[in-house]
Amino acid sequence: MQFGQRKRIEGPPRGEPLAHYRYAWVKKKTGGHRLLEAPKPRTKEIQRRILHELLDRVPPHPAAHGFR
Repeated sequence: MQFGQRKRIEGPPRGEPLAHYRYAWVKKKTGGHRLLEAPKPRTKEIQRRILHELLDRVPPHPAAHGFR
């Protein structure tokens, strides 16, 4: 491989978008459906690293009380 060339390690065939989430339709008790979107393991790991290594260092606003 020459300098400046990139090697494809994984991913969808060229031209197809990356799919970082799994999708599933679930029936609701009250009728209708809900779309669940769950990150794939690698995406979930990156999101957790961002949360713990960056966002945990940002203090919450004094008026914030929920989800702390």
